[in-house]
Amino acid sequence: MQDGLADNTITSIYKDRDGFMWFGTNNGLSRYDGKLIKNFSSSPAYMYVSEIVEMSDRYLGVIAGNTLYCFARSLEKFIPIVHATDYSSVHVSHLLPIDNNSFWGLSGNKLYLYTQEEVKNEKGEVVQIKLKCEKQYKDLIDSGDNFCAMCYTDNHEMLCLVTQQGNLLLFQPESSEKSKKISLWKNKTWDATSVLYDKGVVWVSTI
Repeated sequence: MQDGLADNTITSIYKDRDGFMWFGTNNGLSRYDGKLIKNFSSSPAYMYVSEIVEMSDRYLGVIAGNTLYCFARSLEKFIPIVHATDYSSVHVSHLLPIDNNSFWGLSGNKLYLYTQEEVKNEKGEVVQIKLKCEKQYKDLIDSGDNFCAMCYTDNHEMLCLVTQQGNLLLFQPESSEKSKKISLWKNKTWDATSVLYDKGVVWVSTI
């Protein structure tokens, strides 16, 4: 199977709701349907994919070089995704879906809440996705720290946010004053790569 991937270096793996396996590589996106592999890229240049997430039932969010790309699964192609205010690219390191129309995004030491809107041409074809920043949280952690992973708690009432300096932030969007910060490690050089909340326990993977 490796001979058919966009690149032999796999940087992320995701299984979607239809059972397809998606592989992020150093050179684009690959899909395996159980029989065949098909490769996709947003441009001729190398596309280093670091994260793949379902933004909605139609779109995959693909992060490459801290830039968000939108892949339409049914159309099998990338759709341009931009800020609604100035049509600039969207720079995030991680995203976490809320529903079909909104998601959380991390960038540096900031947390963003985005809503998305399809832009269609006269034929009814989706030609662009516009993102509106509904909320921005920029004082949750120290300016010298950065977010590097996030997940929901079991009831989706809180976000678990992990930082590069080893802090875990239990963030309640509806009551941010009730949020809690916990130091996981001090004077270490570990980098958190993912976080998972399961039955009251927070699991953090590091390198």
